[in-house]
Amino acid sequence: MNKPAPQVYLALDTAYQQGVVVLFSDTKLLYFQTLTTRYAHGNELAPAIKRAMEVIEDRGFSIAGICAGLGPGSFVGVRLALACALGYGFAASIPVMGFCSHRALALSVQKNLAHFLLVMKASGELYYVSEHEQNQTTSPLLAPIKDLVINGPADIFTDQPHAFMHHAQHHRVQHLLGPTPEGVMQAARAIIAQGLVDQSAFIKPNYTKPPSVSVSSKIMPAKR
Repeated sequence: MNKPAPQVYLALDTAYQQGVVVLFSDTKLLYFQTLTTRYAHGNELAPAIKRAMEVIEDRGFSIAGICAGLGPGSFVGVRLALACALGYGFAASIPVMGFCSHRALALSVQKNLAHFLLVMKASGELYYVSEHEQNQTTSPLLAPIKDLVINGPADIFTDQPHAFMHHAQHHRVQHLLGPTPEGVMQAARAIIAQGLVDQSAFIKPNYTKPPSVSVSSKIMPAKR
């Protein structure tokens, strides 16, 4: 009697400068690929997913679900991971779920830190900010650095460390380009642990800051 193929999960996050594709089981990380070309994950994501699918086929696994980082982060990047997850999920009838990309970042930093902030670039003078203290996490908010209030000693993880030269002299600022494979895996696992539910019919990005849409002044009115 043939044993059922071991089930695994695929997770994608391309919300930040460093993207990640991971393949994992209930117990361990099986494959990962970091996407390192700054804001050009579109060229790297499909080949990385293809390699993950080859691992699945070579090892006789069965993919049970796909998870995508929903942001907040790069408008194009968030849509890229979600579109790929939905495309693969639809083609193979695989459940698609989403997780918070800031949560993946939080799970990527040192576990011994009692208090830290994540401050990732949005647009203009705005940053996505979340605070993490004693395993409690605030929802990401939008704020300029000049309005950032830090209560007590805290490490700051950011993709723009130079922006803190005059705003956080009393805090340790650390460069963070994006989540680690382990951080993405743990964020996805936390969602899956709540129950594998296909969200493909209603899943959407967490932009926090709505995308800017402009209409050209050169558009001619329709002829009647």
